[in-house]
Amino acid sequence: MKIFTCLVFTYFSVCLPLLCQSNDIIDWKTDLEYLKTQLPELHSNLFNKITSEEFYNEIDQLMYLSEKISHDAMFIKIEQLIAKVGDSHTGTNFISKLTKKYIPFFLYQYEEGIFIVGATEDEKAILGNKLIGFNGFCHNTDY
Repeated sequence: MKIFTCLVFTYFSVCLPLLCQSNDIIDWKTDLEYLKTQLPELHSNLFNKITSEEFYNEIDQLMYLSEKISHDAMFIKIEQLIAKVGDSHTGTNFISKLTKKYIPFFLYQYEEGIFIVGATEDEKAILGNKLIGFNGFCHNTDY
């Protein structure tokens, strides 16, 4: 009986609090360090459209900002950095982690125009469509 009581006490005092830990705790510096070391190693042509210096400087800037900005802002800033890689197969799934959904799709600019290249599950039907306007404004590539 003492062993059973000890196990129950251990579960409620140690294990249960760990399982109930807030999802708001993100170790951005560890995650960014992982991104900094692993993405260049795993990506076959990471520095085709972004220089290695620019990539590493932006990671360092994100590490500096990691304790100063919201999680949503960090998700977006990392997504912006990944977008600079300039290919359609490198990205994150951060849209699902945002507390506020800004837009339910991802855009990519090709020579032929801007196209929807990613979308939430509810918006999958719009994948591949060309952007011709947004919220009543016509798309114009001459900015």
